[in-house]
Amino acid sequence: MQEVGFEQVTEQEQWHIFWTDLPLSLDRVVKMKIFQKINHFPGMTEICRKDFLARNLNRMCKQFPKDYKFFSRTWLLPSELLQLYVYLNTHRNSVFIIKPENNCQGRGIYLVKDVSELGVQSRGICQQYIKKKKLRMHLTNYSINKTSENFKQDAEHGNKRKISTVMRYLQSNGYDVSTVWTNIDDAVIKTLLSALPVLQYNYKAYFPSHELLTSPCFEILGFDVLLNYKLKPYILEVNHSPSYNTDSSVDKEVKESLLRDSLKLLTITCHACKETQTSMLKKTPCGILPFDQRKFRREPVVHTKKCQDQHELENLGGFRQVFPSGNNKYTKFYPQKSSTHTRDTIASKMRALCIKEQLEKLCGQEFPRLRPPPTKKSISN
Repeated sequence: MQEVGFEQVTEQEQWHIFWTDLPLSLDRVVKMKIFQKINHFPGMTEICRKDFLARNLNRMCKQFPKDYKFFSRTWLLPSELLQLYVYLNTHRNSVFIIKPENNCQGRGIYLVKDVSELGVQSRGICQQYIKKKKLRMHLTNYSINKTSENFKQDAEHGNKRKISTVMRYLQSNGYDVSTVWTNIDDAVIKTLLSALPVLQYNYKAYFPSHELLTSPCFEILGFDVLLNYKLKPYILEVNHSPSYNTDSSVDKEVKESLLRDSLKLLTITCHACKETQTSMLKKTPCGILPFDQRKFRREPVVHTKKCQDQHELENLGGFRQVFPSGNNKYTKFYPQKSSTHTRDTIASKMRALCIKEQLEKLCGQEFPRLRPPPTKKSISN
């Protein structure tokens, strides 16, 4: 966005930010320089695939049943079909919504009352439908609803509105909006924490030389949140590449400001970052700093982290920081060192070996790059 000092370049030029709708791949990041950033974290599919999200939230719900009540009862198909049948014996009047495991834009979603119609060939997830929801509002996906002749384009009273408009309406009708936001924030934080072990493991595997430096990754996630008749939030799904189409005035206002504020948050200031930051590291075939030299870089790294935190606080724009908040109530959700952790399992060790072999194979290859224009700053000060 030229508004904040960026311009689009070809893959043969120098680049600062690589933007992609695809999940992060090892061959894309192996040659990234220390000042370059990409718009995904490795392993984010743990909450952005419907089946992975259900698996992680179900796992956390078993450990913390009182804390993880912000998503519908969910079964993975076909592996948990028997458990679904057992549940149906005591919940005869329930309605269920079936979703494909990795589709988007509302494709393949349907409702059922008789789950006996589902067989062992069924794949995806089955969720208990949230009660007290209007019959004509089963599917709230914009890509489908906008095709209806009854769809109304109006920023204040239409079918698609800004969240600030909705909250203003609730407040005018006597609802406690601050409590609603607190509950939504809580659900979002706990959802991210459910994937923390995998995210930590993958990050260290993909970016071993960035462990003590500013992050090479950032991410814009789209959380689909449903409020029931008591305004209790439910997490429906998480999108790792939310739509940036602007076919309405509401879309244009919200999404353009979102992208602008997101780019301003990044600590990319000028082309000098190439010379100053890369000089901190010794060149190796993979751009990885040998371990025996990393220990000498702790002081400048701490300073860099402080600068990054300060930059973010000064450039929040329309964002607000919800985590970390200084509240210790989330500490119990962190993986404990004494417990069985992803990196301690045989499967994780095999993944680490596989990544290591891929790194060794890819180190000698050259990959196309995006480069910044030679005379412009990435973000104007």
